[in-house]
Amino acid sequence: MAPPKSPSASERAYIAIERLLVTGHIAPRSIVNEMEICKSLGLGRTPVRLALQRLADHGLLEIIPRRGMFVTEVDFQGQLLILEARRELDRLLCETANTLATESDRSALKEMAREVQDAHVRRDFAALLETDLQFKLLLLSIARNRFLTKAIVPIHALSRRFYFMHTAETDQGVDVALVHLIRTVADGDRTAVGAASCKLTDELERFAKETILAKLGIEAGFASGSH
Repeated sequence: MAPPKSPSASERAYIAIERLLVTGHIAPRSIVNEMEICKSLGLGRTPVRLALQRLADHGLLEIIPRRGMFVTEVDFQGQLLILEARRELDRLLCETANTLATESDRSALKEMAREVQDAHVRRDFAALLETDLQFKLLLLSIARNRFLTKAIVPIHALSRRFYFMHTAETDQGVDVALVHLIRTVADGDRTAVGAASCKLTDELERFAKETILAKLGIEAGFASGSH
């Protein structure tokens, strides 16, 4: 088996910038300075520009002619629609990866499940963020379906940002469902994989609804206090 290819400079730039956007370190509505990002990442303008364009294509950035590039706002109203689409695409992705995974892939998946579980116990937010991304990238690598990749990567990016920007620590329901899904993709049958994928989406929907209701409650509180 050939060793995995090292990520390109543009892929490294994409992952690094996506992490900053997903965690809110570059906040919504902020102006993105290309040269500052090049300097902080130690990468040239070409890979950074390619990464920024991909992030714009995926809905995390908006390019406004003659004004610059801005981080998009989190779409609270659209989050449940994002998860509705993700439910079907994730199930297809996980079932395909389960079918095509090699023994090496399955070993890597089992290790990822252990990493998520350990990160949850330690409440290691950064480790969880990283393993979640690596899990998604591995699934896409295993599935080898460029059309599925094109459809699901923007959904994953927007969904990741909503979740990781609105949880101060790991979420029990989401983490347990994620560990179960990773393990099931590694060694489960197709039916079990589909059910495990839907369970994770259920937990993400529960989290999204709780977050949206909390936001509405805060806004309602301010509104009632202003009268």
